[in-house]
Amino acid sequence: MKSPCTKAGGKVCHVVPARLAPVPTEGGAGGWKPKECHSTYCGDMAPVLIALDAQARTVGPHGERVFPLGKLYTQDGKKPLSFRKGEILKEILLPPPSGKTLYLKWRRRESIEFPIVSLALHIEKNGNKQIQRARIILSAVGSGPVETLEAEKMFKNASLDNQTIEKVSNQAVREISPMRTSIHSPAYKRKIAGILLRQALENFQS
Repeated sequence: MKSPCTKAGGKVCHVVPARLAPVPTEGGAGGWKPKECHSTYCGDMAPVLIALDAQARTVGPHGERVFPLGKLYTQDGKKPLSFRKGEILKEILLPPPSGKTLYLKWRRRESIEFPIVSLALHIEKNGNKQIQRARIILSAVGSGPVETLEAEKMFKNASLDNQTIEKVSNQAVREISPMRTSIHSPAYKRKIAGILLRQALENFQS
């Protein structure tokens, strides 16, 4: 029987099974603690809201905070949300609608809710049909929603032709680092991420 994982209070991550990591101490001798948790985030709603530039409003003992929703996610499976002590989520704020947004999800069969990989894509074009702004948010490839920032930069002032689609899709796949948390390999997840992005971008060509 496997020992509990770090998220359950154990000293091993079964995804990245290095049991302990060194931690500096005041005396300089160093200490040891369990490595971070690499459990995979598989939510549907957050990637879409992040792509739409949603803001989180939190409230706690020290008052309210408003910040981009993407900053709520820490990319650490053991403490996935960046709430301060005593803080709770009060509301999600959405800006006025603009551009076009699409969400695609790849899963094993219709009865399974969790995605193997999912994608939220938001694109805004100018009057000449050139892309002014884009956001690419992926789920199930990291310990939180993952944004491919370098791929997004490649859209600026570009036309959504086949060459751009291929170039951006290849860059987005290079930016993600999925881990094996199920029967699906990292290479398979990268492949699916590229397919979903190409499909979404082709849908936006019209």
